[in-house]
Amino acid sequence: MGYKAIIAAVNGGTDDKAVMEAALAAAAPFQGHVTALFAYPDPRTAVPAMGAPMTPEVVQQVIESTEMMARKEAARARAAIRAITSARNIDLDAKSPDPSRVSCTFRTVFGQPAAVLLAESKLSDLVVASAAPGDAHGVFLELLTKSHRPILLVPDVAIGDLTAHCAVGWDGGAVAAHALRAALPLLKKSPKVTLYTVGARHRPTSEAARDYLRLHGIEAGLRELEPEGGSAGLALLHGAQADGASLIVAGGYGHSRLGETLFGGNTIDLTSSAQVPLLLMH
Repeated sequence: MGYKAIIAAVNGGTDDKAVMEAALAAAAPFQGHVTALFAYPDPRTAVPAMGAPMTPEVVQQVIESTEMMARKEAARARAAIRAITSARNIDLDAKSPDPSRVSCTFRTVFGQPAAVLLAESKLSDLVVASAAPGDAHGVFLELLTKSHRPILLVPDVAIGDLTAHCAVGWDGGAVAAHALRAALPLLKKSPKVTLYTVGARHRPTSEAARDYLRLHGIEAGLRELEPEGGSAGLALLHGAQADGASLIVAGGYGHSRLGETLFGGNTIDLTSSAQVPLLLMH
């Protein structure tokens, strides 16, 4: 089984290019279909809930201005995506997916981005989102913790072959195991897979993980790293990037999201400065 149904979260920003390149790269080995999804926020949410009273005319002006801005962003996103798909000879306006080749559609859906993407992810194999800070990053966190789908988090850099060297973070825990299983379609296509552990205590379970991968026809190398300032996430990130990894696979929020936010954690360390795509699973 591969990634046949992929959602790419786009917003009309400069990071849409990297998101689409990563989504199409993930679809390529499986002749998958990418839905570029632009969530069209409710313009009424632009009206302040508190503060000075506003006349009905001013309220209407705020709503219309917000709606016009959203339409412009959607048009910008569609134009950027059309340029990317045209360069790859992919028809953006195909009426139905073609299971024999990579295909793509652009859709605009009314609603708040997190809610829209959570609903749409129910019938998807992979969700691709931007790693850029701000609203898009908040949407990613909602998806990671609630969608039960693997999330491909993409930095705003040129995206090449995701499968060239897949680095898998391993600590023996359930979340790391979920991520490893979710990444199997890409790992099977990769000529180089490396299991990274941080500290010697995970060595026994890393052997078991390597045996599991071998049962799926994947020969993986093992690499043991030392923590960086007590952070396994930074050690994995810097070690994998130094080794030229094209993709890092890891569990996301193995502890509570609140706990990691307050005290720091591997997910925060990984997502804060990654320069390669991250495949994360909660």
